[in-house]
Amino acid sequence: MDDSELQRTPNPFSAFAATRAESRRHLAASAKWLLIAIGLFCVLTISQVYLHRAKLSGIVNGFSQQSSTEKVRQLEQLHASDMDGIDGLVSALCDEKTDVSAMAAEMLADLNRQWTTMPADRAAERRTVFANALERVASQLDDRTDSRWVQIQSLAHHAAQNLIDSSCRIDDPAYQSLMKVIAADESRPSDTLSDVSTSGNPLPID
Repeated sequence: MDDSELQRTPNPFSAFAATRAESRRHLAASAKWLLIAIGLFCVLTISQVYLHRAKLSGIVNGFSQQSSTEKVRQLEQLHASDMDGIDGLVSALCDEKTDVSAMAAEMLADLNRQWTTMPADRAAERRTVFANALERVASQLDDRTDSRWVQIQSLAHHAAQNLIDSSCRIDDPAYQSLMKVIAADESRPSDTLSDVSTSGNPLPID
């Protein structure tokens, strides 16, 4: 067989080569669309997170202008928003309507109970946000006989006790913030506070 006849002879492997090439093209196209789908999913997820946080921010900013009924509805939204709703719930502790403040306190107490069953790292994040917010709102109340102040103190004591039960360090930021709230309660003996603060031991939790 000369060269010309060899060139005219069909390649028995050409069909397999074409099939492999077609498979590679399909695989590349599938991978491209998969990456596009993943990218769109990430963009959608991030957008939903930001929209949700923007909605919660709007609730907090306009909370004081709402009716009691609307405030209760918004508190339920904050309560269902996990860590993103903590700051708004704590702010509601100072609401002028005592029933609204009491409901916010009940919801925060419920969240604190939920955190005791969470993995330590997730619970620590939420307790830190809660303690910082509680320290902030505690400074807004001057009347230590106000029922809202009593609720803040109760929440601080229970949260601090939960931290002690979880064997947290005394220099834990959340614990330190809670201790500042407790120490601000003028009904506690000042000499007792002084003694325990200099001894390096945790403050007593009633």
